[in-house]
Amino acid sequence: MLFRSGAIYRAENWADWCEVCHTAIAFEQVTNGCCWRCGTPTSKKKQTQWYIDVHSIAHDLLEGLEKFDFPEKAKVQQRNWIGSSEGLYVSFPVEGFGQALEVFTTRVSVIYGTTFLALAPEHPLVTSLVRGMQGEERMLEVVRNMCTVPRVERMKTPGREGLFLDRYCIHPLTGERIPLYVAPFVQEGLGSGAVLGCPAHDRNGFGFARTMEIPIVRVIEPDGGGPASSNEEPYLGEGRLTGSGLYNGMDSAAAEDEIAAELIRRSAARKGETFRVRDWCISRQRYWSAPIPIVHCERCGPVAVGESDLPVVLPTEGVDMNSPGNPLEHHEAFMSTACPRCGAAARREASTLDTFVNSSWSYMRYCNPRYEQGMCDPEAIDYWVPCDFDIGGTENVTVANFYFRVVLNWLHRFGLSKESEPFKSSIFHGMVLKDGRKMSKSLGNVVQPADLIEQYGVDAVRFQSMWAARPDNDYNWSDEKVSSSRRFLSGVWNTSLEIMEVVEKDEPAEFNGDIKTNADRQFARSLDVATSKVQEAYDAFELQAVCNDLILLLEKIKKRSEERRVGKECR
Repeated sequence: MLFRSGAIYRAENWADWCEVCHTAIAFEQVTNGCCWRCGTPTSKKKQTQWYIDVHSIAHDLLEGLEKFDFPEKAKVQQRNWIGSSEGLYVSFPVEGFGQALEVFTTRVSVIYGTTFLALAPEHPLVTSLVRGMQGEERMLEVVRNMCTVPRVERMKTPGREGLFLDRYCIHPLTGERIPLYVAPFVQEGLGSGAVLGCPAHDRNGFGFARTMEIPIVRVIEPDGGGPASSNEEPYLGEGRLTGSGLYNGMDSAAAEDEIAAELIRRSAARKGETFRVRDWCISRQRYWSAPIPIVHCERCGPVAVGESDLPVVLPTEGVDMNSPGNPLEHHEAFMSTACPRCGAAARREASTLDTFVNSSWSYMRYCNPRYEQGMCDPEAIDYWVPCDFDIGGTENVTVANFYFRVVLNWLHRFGLSKESEPFKSSIFHGMVLKDGRKMSKSLGNVVQPADLIEQYGVDAVRFQSMWAARPDNDYNWSDEKVSSSRRFLSGVWNTSLEIMEVVEKDEPAEFNGDIKTNADRQFARSLDVATSKVQEAYDAFELQAVCNDLILLLEKIKKRSEERRVGKECR
């Protein structure tokens, strides 16, 4: 469904690559420059991959955050991840090229300070711009080397050297010739993949201009005068325009609208919105996971497998796991097939789906796992979706939870679900640390529950997990603290036995409500208050507070039990 609608597409691009896992991974799965699965620093590799279109639904994803009880911290994280920006797409004609370059900017008031334009190394026009030029191969090699540098490293060093393309663009307001560069700090998936180089008023542009010895022209002065020259540091604030033609002396904020209106009047610009989020790379070069149900035909191109042939199942025999790269590529019986459209000999897609694709709609299948007329039961989905409550790790706010929302937004557009958001409410729990670090097999600091259960019992381990911290906080695990939970549970057990022993021995009249003492009545009221607090905390998922309240409640019961015992002895 996604493929036939265009929501899934195939494209050659520079993808994040893990050399240990031997596969491409999604942009969202790169953590601090490393693979999310094995922790290996990633590199860039140009490959043909499959993607889910996220940009087309990015606005809906932002609006969906407000529909239900999403944690505010998670809302902020996803808003920043999606990264909506409204601004202006400005066209700069390229000399001798016959095509204008479109640049996105959120601050058109500084356009008179433009001293260069810069393209991302991955920008699709780069190859065409250098074609036939002297030194073409050398220039393309420099660009390819820029593409292989991990994104995190590129963004940390905006002053990294770029490449002058020996081309100029024409400024739409002044007619000046503006040099065109390829700059490592420019991101291909952000805006148009091309930026307005106004170094006097932008940190990245400033660092790049100083490295490449590009002029720095200041066109905004703070009200009351500027404290430093433009060659010392960029000025990022508002003020009055200078060196800006007819707009000299205007307030920079007010000039935004007037300059934008003039550019639009000249057909040199259009208003638009851009998003920081990337389209989701979903293909993986490994055996395990669901095969991508696409067949490649020389006549027809990529063709979806017929619905009667679904699901495509992984071969379980004859798979050589020691073969280089993806083992499926070397499994001829699996790869060889016929085109569903024309019947000619064809090859199956060898890549498999990222497992997050599989989990992103599994909850819809769980609504009725025995349904055989389609992927999901529409009636069951209408009843169960959106789910009342979702629990997940904090690190998955921009991975698993985000992918759930992307897939359901698309399925909602196809009419498979009345609702576009998968969850009414969510809680993102913190991580359990060991010795101050995230538990990891590679670090050798994973706690084995079986060992703790054998020593303390399963209930003590469960209670300690709830008592150690609020669900949404991280906490440092300590085996010794489990013994405190064991002592508490032993106290509950022993106190219960003592009370039952008293109840069995005493006459029923002893517990008649009509003859309760003031102390009994006060204790009954305190029990009501305590149990109400426990229920309220439980309903609010304040599980640490529940545990604390239960501990205090036990102390009150033990104290009252002791008072009754002493009182009877005195009588």
